[in-house]
Amino acid sequence: MDDTYQYPVFFECQSLAENQVKRLQTYFSSRRRSSGGECGSLRRVNDKTYSIAFRHRGDQQRVLQRSKHVMDDLVFTVQDRLEPRATSPFQDRIVFQQGPCSTSASTGPDWMEWARAMREACDQFLQGISTGNSAPGEPRYQMSGAAEDTARGATAGASGNGACVEIIQGTIKTQQDSSDWTKLEPVINTVDEAQIYSLQSDAGRFECSVSALRWVCKEKVSFKYQFCSWEELGERPSCMDYMPAGPLMDITVTAGKLEEVHLPHWVCVDENSTMSDMFVVLHVDTCGDVLEQVSEVTSSHVKLVQPTFSPVGVMILKKLGIPFHFDTLVYKTNKEFLTLDVYLVPPDPSLQQVVEKLQNSCRSRRILKPGPDKSMQLGNNFSLKTDLVDAKIQPSVRELRHGSSNVFEVFIRNADSDFTLRLESKEDIFWTCTIHKGDYQSQSTYHKQGQHFVDRHRTALIERVCNTKAILDELVDRGLISDESYDAVRALKTTRDQMREIHKFVTAAGTEGKDALYEILKGMKSMRPLVSELEGSG
Repeated sequence: MDDTYQYPVFFECQSLAENQVKRLQTYFSSRRRSSGGECGSLRRVNDKTYSIAFRHRGDQQRVLQRSKHVMDDLVFTVQDRLEPRATSPFQDRIVFQQGPCSTSASTGPDWMEWARAMREACDQFLQGISTGNSAPGEPRYQMSGAAEDTARGATAGASGNGACVEIIQGTIKTQQDSSDWTKLEPVINTVDEAQIYSLQSDAGRFECSVSALRWVCKEKVSFKYQFCSWEELGERPSCMDYMPAGPLMDITVTAGKLEEVHLPHWVCVDENSTMSDMFVVLHVDTCGDVLEQVSEVTSSHVKLVQPTFSPVGVMILKKLGIPFHFDTLVYKTNKEFLTLDVYLVPPDPSLQQVVEKLQNSCRSRRILKPGPDKSMQLGNNFSLKTDLVDAKIQPSVRELRHGSSNVFEVFIRNADSDFTLRLESKEDIFWTCTIHKGDYQSQSTYHKQGQHFVDRHRTALIERVCNTKAILDELVDRGLISDESYDAVRALKTTRDQMREIHKFVTAAGTEGKDALYEILKGMKSMRPLVSELEGSG
């Protein structure tokens, strides 16, 4: 490889024609099309694998951050190394009892024969075939004669009768969460409308401030993740007996190694819970999904040791009566009379982003309210009530399900005061909140001297707002700036310069533009403390 180009990426593709090779080189050299930059020639590594190297590491990293690349009729993903993918998260949890495993040519059998023996043992494990020599409840499984002979060869010198395989499942215990986690804010990039969250840390114990994902590492690590939808997995065989119990996350480690990962879950688990053995972690794989037993359950997370990654998410056995945590999302729609859409959804960022996108497309505005204090059970019936006599709420009753279908519409023709919303079942009240008059009436963003919030706090916004990309994305979606203006602002080197330009654009758009920026800032979780502080300062 030319020393000038030291940062390669690899991708799998069928044999390429000469004109396709040239177009791919042009594609990867284009910052706008592939997020890449200056690169060398495309080279063929083997029958189905190609590689291209970049001069600058930043170009390579941007290319790797994209979930997929599309050029003409080619669709492919890239990775930073040629590395065989593990076929199962169980592979380093399967051990032979009689002695250490050897795969060398001089002392053990052919590797493929040994792998076949291992596969047969795993098949018996998945089919639930228990051995007669096992103690009750102990996960041990007996091989066939041929597989046993092969396995015995793989454990040459071992003593004992027969080759018994033990599946190390790890202890499961329920404990209270520790506060010994350092919170880190991820860098957020949008690629093909998907938000990519990037994090890096030194050795220690950390938690992502967005997803609540936790990790333990002994060295410096870098990784990225994005939220995926559970909707597409509902009919897969691996999910038939289980239901989602946490966000589905596609995690990619780009540098270093994670010793532990603690995946967040939504199930209400207390210290004396007996449901911890109902948890599993789903590993989504094109070669076949795997359900992995977790090593530890806390009130908010499940723990995986020496984790392997593909899209992963916490699931729990389908059973009536399991208590879940839920959030409430309240939106004021853009209709003639006061109409609220009230959603009851699990704290799943992917699901909530779907709701947010739908409501934004209808020009609705979110009214921020805290969620229920109590857990709720899937399958139970709930009603939304209000203390206003002339209010109409549809439907009158809903069965609580996972997804975005738990929505009530509240219609009030002549709203002119505060009122209360209440979510209840026949047995209990789960959520109560007050909708103030100022929540739904057009709040004035003007100071008594006639200055708009955006103008009044121009300096503070320029100095303290950092996530300009999210603001620009919203302004484009609302049709307030063009794609060319978007690119021009993003090309500026500092967020201060970008915010100055954003202020110019919204000012040129008049009150509509300023109101839009104000609403965008209020809707950004990271900006809410700043907006509240500035509003309180006058």
